[in-house]
Amino acid sequence: MKNYIIITDSSVNLSKEELNSLGFEVFYFSIIFNNEQFLDNKERDINFFCNLLNKTKKKLFQKELFFHTSQPSHYLIKNKITSFLSNYKKVYLFITSKYVSGIYYSIKKIILQNEWKDRVILFDCENIADGLLEYAMFWKDNCEKYSIEEFQKILDDHKKRRKWLIFPTDIKYLKNSGRISSTAATISNALRIKISLTFEQKAQKLFISTSSRKLYEKSLNYLYNNYYHKEATIFLYFSEKITKETNLLHSYLVKKFKDNKIILKQIPLLMFSHNGNNANFIYYSQPIILKC
Repeated sequence: MKNYIIITDSSVNLSKEELNSLGFEVFYFSIIFNNEQFLDNKERDINFFCNLLNKTKKKLFQKELFFHTSQPSHYLIKNKITSFLSNYKKVYLFITSKYVSGIYYSIKKIILQNEWKDRVILFDCENIADGLLEYAMFWKDNCEKYSIEEFQKILDDHKKRRKWLIFPTDIKYLKNSGRISSTAATISNALRIKISLTFEQKAQKLFISTSSRKLYEKSLNYLYNNYYHKEATIFLYFSEKITKETNLLHSYLVKKFKDNKIILKQIPLLMFSHNGNNANFIYYSQPIILKC
């Protein structure tokens, strides 16, 4: 019997080949649109869903159509963990934040119901995408050095030294997901107001402006003044394609964070479905501090 297996979810946005090279397994979310369900397994990318959205709008003559997500079923989660327990002494889980999806609580409930707490370890990451992958890879490299309790404290410490910023372009998605009211969405669209949000336990308004440049300046000044570290890594995510707004935001990042590594990549489908087409995201992550 092997020592352990690491399971994460499809928000890490890796292909099967990449997952295999890391030795990770994954729970797949599903994307639901117009009563059709698609598995988030990298076989269909964001461009596919954007094209599907545009075609459906024309066909149905509807302006407001939204994507939704569905987590794996209780049955699927339980069966997958059960199968791994027959081959591995430990199962370590790095799952999308409980403030984004209900999958964390579903797994926690399954662990308690089956009395698996000594063999199935669900870390409370409160993260998503590359942030989740960062934690899983760190544990893979350091699991022999730290106890479960020590590593959870390391994660809890890192939560204070990372930050997500969201720059949505479609205010309707914010209204649909309940992050702003219908009145605020109507006013914002009418006045062409742009907004930046932070996200940890919930999405919170950071700044508003009618100018992208002013919005980016204010938002990045906030990020620099509160979270700057010379060895931090910055992920800049775009949706369907790199837009003028993406390039503008990237230029401000390069100017403001000269010492930091900046990685430009397409957003995971899970985050796309919650924030709409052409939204941009920043994940700012300081190095994880090793405890002696």
